[in-house]
Amino acid sequence: MKKKFIISFLVAFLTFTAFYAYAEINHAPNPFAKLIGIDEEPTANEMDNVEKDKTEEETPDEPKEPETPEKEITGELFFVVMGVDGDDVKDINSVKGQRTDTMILTKLNFDTGEIDMMNLPRDTMVNIPNHGTNKLNAGHAFGGNEGAMSAIRDLTNLDLRHFVKVDYEAVRNLVDAIGGVEFDVPVRMKYYDPTAKPPLNIDLQKGSQTIDGDKAIQLLRWRHNSDWTTGGYGNGSDISRIKTQQDFIKATITQALTFKNIFKLPSILQKVLPNVDTNISIEKMISAAASAGKLDADNIRMETLPGDAQYIGGASYWVYDKTKSKELITSLFGNYYIGD
Repeated sequence: MKKKFIISFLVAFLTFTAFYAYAEINHAPNPFAKLIGIDEEPTANEMDNVEKDKTEEETPDEPKEPETPEKEITGELFFVVMGVDGDDVKDINSVKGQRTDTMILTKLNFDTGEIDMMNLPRDTMVNIPNHGTNKLNAGHAFGGNEGAMSAIRDLTNLDLRHFVKVDYEAVRNLVDAIGGVEFDVPVRMKYYDPTAKPPLNIDLQKGSQTIDGDKAIQLLRWRHNSDWTTGGYGNGSDISRIKTQQDFIKATITQALTFKNIFKLPSILQKVLPNVDTNISIEKMISAAASAGKLDADNIRMETLPGDAQYIGGASYWVYDKTKSKELITSLFGNYYIGD
């Protein structure tokens, strides 16, 4: 019963997120504004602006949504969670041309109680129309939200229509709002790059410790130490980094859904939601919230797109295994598979 309450709260959180983002995008009254104290003054949504490819024409063809009607599957919500390597998801000057740092396909099934999630490594080698061979995370840089989803659709052959996008400021504010997260940092992390956006100044000791908002950003962004001679995950790819992110997500959810934080929901949402963008409709989120109690925390499954790290043409790629990937994708998201 306790676990179902936790998952119900998680879905309710997503529901509040969708309501807020929908109101911002459509300049509509926010139905939860009075509850969580958010200013209802509308702001323009510029997230659909795209970064022009300097090697192409001034206005290259942009990715388009699928022409077929969206699959309506009763009792499910399917979307991709995207994290951008910036500090303001709604500021076009901050995210314009930014690559997605994290991509997680997520499916909530309210009939079976299952929650399926699959990380898509940012370095996954794909072909992006008009841009040739590239990394999966370039989809967002070239075409914004729809560009990212188009690249993911081409990779997975899934009928993906919805996204929830967050930036690092959302993560920082969430972790601070819940009082930090107890986490076992897997390796010594020390890296400095003042030219990064936002600047990187990572200095974390190995071992169990309380991770606050700033440290959370350091943990999630770290790949290797500055001198390349010490530290690092050791396999030259993002896969171990993804594992750390998955572990931290679980630890954060555990802390966020403690009894004391449940009653801080309004203030937590007020700090986090301004840095969330989504195209999930109010209707879909209301339906999800109404069925949230049917979800079961024991049925959470987190996977990563199968493959291996390779250096090709001087660049590091995650070369996915087509056979294993198809098997995993269809086992997790078969209802949305549209064929080869």
